[in-house]
Amino acid sequence: MKMNKKMLAWVIMACLSLSVQAQIAKWLVRPNYDFIEMMDYGLLKVASNGKIGLLNKEGKEILPLEFDSITAFKEERALLFKYGKLYGITDPYGQIFSIEGKEYKLPDGVNRFYSGLLLVRQNNQYFYLNTEGIQVFGPFAEAYPFFDGHALVKSYADYPKNPNETYCDFINTEGIPFVLQDEDKKDISFMSSFHNGRAIIAIKKKFYTIDSETYELTPISIDSTFNKKSLVVSPAKEIPIIKGDEGYLVGAKNGKFIFDQFMRLKYMELLGNEPVISEFPLESERTYTSVFKKLSKDNRYGLVLKGKSFFLLNLTRFFIWRMIWL
Repeated sequence: MKMNKKMLAWVIMACLSLSVQAQIAKWLVRPNYDFIEMMDYGLLKVASNGKIGLLNKEGKEILPLEFDSITAFKEERALLFKYGKLYGITDPYGQIFSIEGKEYKLPDGVNRFYSGLLLVRQNNQYFYLNTEGIQVFGPFAEAYPFFDGHALVKSYADYPKNPNETYCDFINTEGIPFVLQDEDKKDISFMSSFHNGRAIIAIKKKFYTIDSETYELTPISIDSTFNKKSLVVSPAKEIPIIKGDEGYLVGAKNGKFIFDQFMRLKYMELLGNEPVISEFPLESERTYTSVFKKLSKDNRYGLVLKGKSFFLLNLTRFFIWRMIWL
């Protein structure tokens, strides 16, 4: 009988302890959202009724639930979309740099900053925005993201007088065009984006590689002789560029080049040589995992941490665990 009283007293104390814990427990994130997704910087992307917002790691709302979508953070910036349009830019603290009303659109494949600059399109012209959404470079007739500190652009010779007269160029992250020694830029008939420090350039029908740091030109040859017959040359002064679903094809008399959608060299095949294939790092979305595993048994819910089981006695406490786990 005494043992039973002791056991009863222990049970009562345990229940009181659980009750106190339940009373002092506070929600980090209440289960009021349709989904919760983890992001970088300890942020949580939340959604309700088709609208998306951001919470910080303390569960405080830093972006209201009023956006159509929010991209992943790249270079400490994410893009915000509202009403089906690019609305603005945000940092990990929820500060919004609005570009509403500018009618900017993202070119195909562009969904992030490159080297601190965002490529956008407006009225069939291209511009670059800085991390605060301010237009810093442009307009250009064509443009691509920055790689190896340079962006491939097609500049206007004199836009007000003749908007159809353009030429290929590189600009660095300060907007300064490259300087090609001993060559006239008007003789350039083709240029590619840089990749691994080199790009492809065609001058007076001859193909070269160009170095991203020195701008040194190296002729492309089908062998080591570098004589006139071995040099890779274009069949015409105007080099035909064929655009396909996966990029661009540029042909030569004794070779061909295939570039991706950002005009980076993917594949080079020269007469009598094995093809050269470039690989690009995949920019897959980050996934997040927890050190906890969910556990349920006999209508009780809990978690497993380092092989140990911790049961929560009811659904409310299970939600508390989920809140902490998220």
